[in-house]
Amino acid sequence: MRAKSDVLLEHYGVDYEEFQSYEYHVKWFNERMKDRPIDPPLEHWVKMKFPYEAPEHPPLPSMEEISHGMVHSSIAQNVGLHPVCRLGDCVVKQGREGDIFQEAENLLYLQEHSQVRTPKLYAAFLHHLPDDPVPIYYIITEYLEGATLTHKLYSSLGDEEQEALCARISEQFMLLRSVPSEGYYGRVYYQGVDPMTSIFRLAGKGMNGPYNT
Repeated sequence: MRAKSDVLLEHYGVDYEEFQSYEYHVKWFNERMKDRPIDPPLEHWVKMKFPYEAPEHPPLPSMEEISHGMVHSSIAQNVGLHPVCRLGDCVVKQGREGDIFQEAENLLYLQEHSQVRTPKLYAAFLHHLPDDPVPIYYIITEYLEGATLTHKLYSSLGDEEQEALCARISEQFMLLRSVPSEGYYGRVYYQGVDPMTSIFRLAGKGMNGPYNT
């Protein structure tokens, strides 16, 4: 059997270490985004109104603190496609698309309709940089204490610890699956999904769905 590193080098031109790096996946994502359709307007992404601010929350970071944190307090070095940082008791995520606000809407939906353990949503808003027509989307959530479950960390645990951890993760999946179906394929509140979601991808520029069958 061929080694994974040989396959990656032949088909992607990178070795395994580079393929695993955050920088490679950001580069891959940016290349992929070149050919994506023009984003639908924000009102097609979500139904909730923005900016949003929770009735109760800890002190929220300023834009200056967020900009500094994205450089010096990042917690998304090797995972995800969006910059994320921790600032005190808050986590800030930023992006250039409406899927950031979809995440905010999803969090509020799960908090209202399920017992899934999710971080509390504190705020969601847009910010415009000078001379840049494309806004930056932000969400600020609660920071949940814990370590990122990497393959290395999981492998270091004993059998009983692994079983206990899997049981806790399984419980959260069961809670998620117990959310009553609304009878269609799509997002919450009878909405379509991102045009770039692979299983629904079409040639059009609008949101895909929702689909009743």
